[in-house]
Amino acid sequence: MFWRHFARLVRKNALLFLLVPLTCGLGATLIAYYQFISSDKTLNSYYGYKQSITASLGAYAPYAFMEKGGMLDGYIIQLTRAIGRETRVRIDVVSRKLDDTQEAAIIRDVDVVLCMVKTPRAKQAFDFTKPYAVNALTLIKRKSAPAPVDYHAELEKGRFVFNADGVYHDLYGADLKNVGSAPTAEDALRLIDEGAYDYTILENYIAQRVLGMLNLDNVEIVGETNELVEYAFAVRKTKPDLFRIFANGLHALQDSGEFDKIQSRWVEERFLISKSARNTILTSIMIGAGISLAVLVLFFLWTSMLQEEIGLRTAELSSEIDVRKRTEAQLLANQAQLIQADKLAAIGTLASGIAHEINNPNGLLSMNISFLKRLSGDFMQTLEDHRIEPDTPLAGIPYGALRAHLPALLADMEGASTRIGEIVDDLKDFARPDSTRWGAAFSIDDPTRTALRLLEHTIRKATDHLEVDLAAETPKISGSPQKIEQVLINLIVNACQALQRRDRGLFISTRWEADTDEIVFVIRDEGCGIPEENLPLLRDPFFTTKRESGGTGLGLSISDTIVKAHGGSMTIDSALGVGTTVTLRLPVEKRKENHEKES
Repeated sequence: MFWRHFARLVRKNALLFLLVPLTCGLGATLIAYYQFISSDKTLNSYYGYKQSITASLGAYAPYAFMEKGGMLDGYIIQLTRAIGRETRVRIDVVSRKLDDTQEAAIIRDVDVVLCMVKTPRAKQAFDFTKPYAVNALTLIKRKSAPAPVDYHAELEKGRFVFNADGVYHDLYGADLKNVGSAPTAEDALRLIDEGAYDYTILENYIAQRVLGMLNLDNVEIVGETNELVEYAFAVRKTKPDLFRIFANGLHALQDSGEFDKIQSRWVEERFLISKSARNTILTSIMIGAGISLAVLVLFFLWTSMLQEEIGLRTAELSSEIDVRKRTEAQLLANQAQLIQADKLAAIGTLASGIAHEINNPNGLLSMNISFLKRLSGDFMQTLEDHRIEPDTPLAGIPYGALRAHLPALLADMEGASTRIGEIVDDLKDFARPDSTRWGAAFSIDDPTRTALRLLEHTIRKATDHLEVDLAAETPKISGSPQKIEQVLINLIVNACQALQRRDRGLFISTRWEADTDEIVFVIRDEGCGIPEENLPLLRDPFFTTKRESGGTGLGLSISDTIVKAHGGSMTIDSALGVGTTVTLRLPVEKRKENHEKES
């Protein structure tokens, strides 16, 4: 059975087996090619060069490295050699420790530094060419310290330490106050690890290299800052002829396209590897290629034999996982709705008590105001009978003015008391348990007006432009007016929260569409709008963009459930920065009965 299966796989995957000798031959060709180009004498021969100069590698050299044999290589070395070939100048590179201070490069008797950052100290002694590379700075912190939102605000609090030999200290050291100092990057990181300081900033490549060497448990990288440092060739100010060599050579390489080739050659490499190192690696790879490919073939045969069985089992597990996920999501949604219902019930109980406490004194006010209206009429008539002069002051007000305004004042007081009574009644109705059980026939305008009364204060705070257009004599719908009122309140509150300025409008309308026999409720706001990618998620339980302000993500989900229970539908259209329109379509009473029969 095994050999039959093996033969079938060979016929089916003949190309894979042909690739084994083909790959070995191609690998041998690549090794020969790299060995050939490695022997190119143009990189090391200085025959015919008209001048010879010596340059130092520099204190900050993230683009250079030393091979095991002591030869320098890397992006900056390749670029320097290309400039030498372009200007026919022999450039000998002197290497020193890559983490020495930049000050050491200035103090030493060096005329050219290949990799240097233009700092205030460096500019005093050196002229700089155009930059050839950019690197980032990295913020590092103690693990238990909070990550600062804006680290500039923390600089003056004594929690930062900087290494005196670093780029950041050279660039901004004159402005740094109340910060710690350490000789080297290693010392700064050890102080943070010991808890003496909380933060430091290092060059990106130095942070990665030093943290890998020190293996500190209490130090971690936060991320890159928004500062970038530029690397360039630095030539001592007393050597303008040398500066022209590097500036003109770099410019010529950029014009010819050689600069882009050198840069892309190193950017595309995952690691900085010299040609000789690449040759060694390729040789090692090809030595093990035959063994690796043989193991790959055997592994392929084994996995192919199990593929069908694994595929079947995977499909079964995927189906079970999908069912479990849907069940868990529905369970969470039901639990959340129960919790929300419990909260609403508690709020309703509290609201009923408050409404009762307000209603008692308001009834007394209403009764007394009615009495005062009758009393004021008799009082004014008595004063008229005694022919009181209009200028006679009563409670500090001339009698003539009081006679004109007192009836209006009392009418306003009576209207305000009536308004309080209406709000209290609406609040009690909203908080009262729903006893209609979806069987009541009502007009959509009734819950709309109730919702507008309850949210009058919220609407006044959100906008100065409210337009309400309620259709007259619309057919009634069947269901629960309290549930529909809950939906309308939720939609109006959402619309008010979306308005970013008071001059943006809120528009509410109702109408009857005779052709579909539906009642249509439309609410449109000129608010911030909803991103297109969020529109399909609005009805999902727990989805909210207002989590920080207390949003639960259940409002639209519950509203959509209520509308569907009434045989209706809810559509949401939105444009970012323009506004949102929500449309409810509810069947009239007769169609609702037909819908229930069909269900």
